[in-house]
Amino acid sequence: MEVSSSELDYKSSIDAPQSGVIELQNIQKVYDTGTIQVKALRGVSLRVERGDFVAIMGASGSGKSTLMNILGCLDIPTKGRYFLDGVNVSSLSQNELAHIRNTKIGFVFQSYNLVPRTSALRNVELPLIYGSIKKKDRHKMAMKSLKSVGLGKFAYNLPSELSGGMQQRVTIARAIVTDPAMILADEPTGALDTVSSAMIMQIFCKLSLQGRTIVLITHEPEIAAFAKRVVEVRDGRVLSDRRIVEVSSPPPNVSPDLVDQLSGATKNMATSP
Repeated sequence: MEVSSSELDYKSSIDAPQSGVIELQNIQKVYDTGTIQVKALRGVSLRVERGDFVAIMGASGSGKSTLMNILGCLDIPTKGRYFLDGVNVSSLSQNELAHIRNTKIGFVFQSYNLVPRTSALRNVELPLIYGSIKKKDRHKMAMKSLKSVGLGKFAYNLPSELSGGMQQRVTIARAIVTDPAMILADEPTGALDTVSSAMIMQIFCKLSLQGRTIVLITHEPEIAAFAKRVVEVRDGRVLSDRRIVEVSSPPPNVSPDLVDQLSGATKNMATSP
């Protein structure tokens, strides 16, 4: 059964947050194994403003992965409420959650999750196919997305013909092609070398400069250092929440060239007839 955006808008609660893209209210997650109950999340409350770039850190067993699954609508909380872009997703059906994942969340995974025997362009088109976008329109949108990460010339290459860093750039292009409310990146540099990791993080910085909302899951401090805000999770709770720079500021480790390029483009748009 298809779910329309209007149906989800109707389900938006009247007490939904007005400015935050993400609002977690006392989120708890308990896994019942039959013999014991494992409390993975113990009352997590978190608000992410539109245009913020947040890194969530935590060691193995901290609850970081469970939190990521809930943020990505891959799992639902046992208790608490989760608003994403004004929609209370904590009580939606599986079909409605699938619609949310395809339209409001852009996923970037460590393992890329690309279809092996399909071109880069076709991989980027997949969310648009699921969204019933016309072929001509989705081809144009996917190509634009690939060009934005510097892969326009590799649109018809298979994933096996691309380096790890290039495959991750295809994944990012796929994540942004639907213009989602949030980009959710799970250890996006975990399988990459230092040079490729730096390039990928500069792409995230570019997306942040464009006003996109990014939540990045990582255990690496040097990767979290690119974010505007760092949240540390331990034992299923938020241990610390540090604001590095304001939401409206550039990311702390962004390349100055990127800032200059975006400022120049914005200025040209403002002065063009």
